[in-house]
Amino acid sequence: MNVAVILGLAAVLDPARSTWDEPWHEKVVQEADCFVRLRVTACDGRSLSADVLASLAGEKTAEKVVVDGFYALDLRSMTAGHGPELRFKAGFEGYFFLKKAKDRDAHLLATPTAGYAAIGRDGVVATYRHSCHMALVETSFYEKTQVAIFEHLHGRPHDKDVIRKLFDDLLKQPPQELVGGDAEKMAAFFRQHVALECFYYFGEEKDYPRLEPFLKAASQHVQISAVRALSRIDTRESRARLLEFLKAPGRDAFAKAMAVWGLRRLAAREAAPEMEKYMADGPEEKCGFALNIMDPRIGTKFPPSVKDALRELLEEWKKAGPPK
Repeated sequence: MNVAVILGLAAVLDPARSTWDEPWHEKVVQEADCFVRLRVTACDGRSLSADVLASLAGEKTAEKVVVDGFYALDLRSMTAGHGPELRFKAGFEGYFFLKKAKDRDAHLLATPTAGYAAIGRDGVVATYRHSCHMALVETSFYEKTQVAIFEHLHGRPHDKDVIRKLFDDLLKQPPQELVGGDAEKMAAFFRQHVALECFYYFGEEKDYPRLEPFLKAASQHVQISAVRALSRIDTRESRARLLEFLKAPGRDAFAKAMAVWGLRRLAAREAAPEMEKYMADGPEEKCGFALNIMDPRIGTKFPPSVKDALRELLEEWKKAGPPK
């Protein structure tokens, strides 16, 4: 499978009838009622019918479901008469995060491009961070990790042994590079991607040292996941490391925006003076998802530059007043 397709950089294109702000995976899972494996039996663009092959987490469903509508769709534009469409062929098999409709006997999908993962010959084309950044992983690996994320975000116990093994087996290895055409190296890269993204939810302070090699890696996607993982650890050292990453030359701009979001997540307001200085004196670093103009997810909100990310957070903190 083409590497760019897996990473979502050449994702499903559609004449720009509608565009939307694509939600991050955390929001998709948190707002879903269930996690299921389905086989689509019919789809007319407006709704789909499917057989439930497995109920993996959350509320149990009937043996057959109808998906009609969306629960996390923030439209940015829509051409008259052409609303968002479901584009599934009969026989499509995949994993879905669904929410029960309140007013009818149907379920909702997050958006036409978020909240599901296709099962192919080589594995699952999976989302752990955002549908623009995807990974190819084996089905059992996908199920175990996504169930753990679902249970955690719904305030229920998850299988800690699965996550601990994930960290112990994968984060002790050197950072892997994504090498197109080398199936073994690609598999190792994607498994580490999953481990780092799971760290974002489950990481512990004792695991902090494992992140350092990934923060220093050359790969954009490794840096992004490592910075997000770092924001799980709320210590003076981790806050300082996020700030250091932000100011470091040669680090990926998207990952630097994630460092700003990490400082927000940790409410690290003591870093504000250094952030203001970097915003004033640092280079102009553009960032974003690099989406094709015909991709309906072009409406996804993301800072156009690292300085914009900083400006947004500093203004947010100023409006909130002095920390209590």
